[in-house]
Amino acid sequence: MTQLSDPRSRRRRILIWGAVGLVALYVVGAVVMVPWVEDDLGDRVEAAAAEAGYTGVTADFSGQDATLRCAEPVDAPDDLVELAEDRWGVRVAELDRSCASSNASNAAAPAAAATTTAAATTAAPTTAAPTTEAAAPTTVAATTSTAAATTTTIAPAPGVVANAALASGSTEVTLTGTVQTEEQRARLVAAATAAFGEGNVIDQLVVADTDATSEGDAGVDGLAALIGSMTPNLVEGIASVDGAALSLTGVYVDDAARDALTAAADAAASAAAAASGSAAGSAATVELTPRAAATADQAAELEQRLNAAVGTTPIPFERGSAQLTADADPILDQVAALAREFAGVTIDVQGHTDSDGSDSANLALSQSRASTVRDALVERGVPADQLVAEGFGETQPVVANDTPANKALNRRVVFAVAAQ
Repeated sequence: MTQLSDPRSRRRRILIWGAVGLVALYVVGAVVMVPWVEDDLGDRVEAAAAEAGYTGVTADFSGQDATLRCAEPVDAPDDLVELAEDRWGVRVAELDRSCASSNASNAAAPAAAATTTAAATTAAPTTAAPTTEAAAPTTVAATTSTAAATTTTIAPAPGVVANAALASGSTEVTLTGTVQTEEQRARLVAAATAAFGEGNVIDQLVVADTDATSEGDAGVDGLAALIGSMTPNLVEGIASVDGAALSLTGVYVDDAARDALTAAADAAASAAAAASGSAAGSAATVELTPRAAATADQAAELEQRLNAAVGTTPIPFERGSAQLTADADPILDQVAALAREFAGVTIDVQGHTDSDGSDSANLALSQSRASTVRDALVERGVPADQLVAEGFGETQPVVANDTPANKALNRRVVFAVAAQ
């Protein structure tokens, strides 16, 4: 059964986004996300703090863990921590001493410490009690009554801890974390390649220095199945395995995509549990949200990005035909990834030709090519009700049809995007 959660429990079960180095894995056990994830988390936390009236708050991330620094002390430090941890993707937030307020109660520091001790698994969290002495070694470091911030130490998780991350508008998936054997790594890379295509897999997996040969195989198979469901159903998101626990978070394209992702997660978790001979962890943690509707400005920006993509790499057709060439897949995949990003837009696929041939033949060819591209985008997960196809023949040249090079420029498929 799929488990859903409220925002507070979400941050206790939010998945770890991977490790990218043996030193980080074995010395501090911390999990390091790809740089774009940390930058995005920092930007969103700082924007939310500013909107809530906190002046000069900066958020520095290590993985999914934030350290909040303040230009001046704040009167409600607990509220600032809660605001940061309510952002999607933030695991825990800690306050730097610069945020401590003389008006805040002495209970503020222990409260912040309690917030940061959730274990990074799907199991029930373990929270350290407020104390001025050293806490248990598996939760947090010692907290003193004079410090507003605490240090959280995550012990290296046994077995496989790995993630597959997809960024919005991207055709690439990034694999991070640690597996026990080279064979496990190869299986995850193969699953990602089958789903996203050759050349679209960024492999940052680390093979642990261990003699294990089969432990964790069930979790690896479960993650491989989740990776296969990510495209074209997710706009962006992360599939994860932590030991025997599977997780899937992200933004889905439409209701059909959400249902497909949920079913895939449940099936993967059940298969992993059966393979490991245990009923524990037979449900995956699934946290999915719908796409945002585009504003007029976002629709205009999307139009520019789509046309920049096909301007650099035009969609190729056989000569005088609406048949796509064999090398059309990469640019169509890129266009589809961009087109899936927003709800609430209409994307007009527009076909154009040069002036060779009759007006009627060129009009029919341009319409057929536009329809072919529309159908290809639907196959790649763009909702059909967001797409229309229109042919203009030779009526809208971008340059004079006086040279072969200029005629090639006029033979094109471009896009017009409008917010609904």
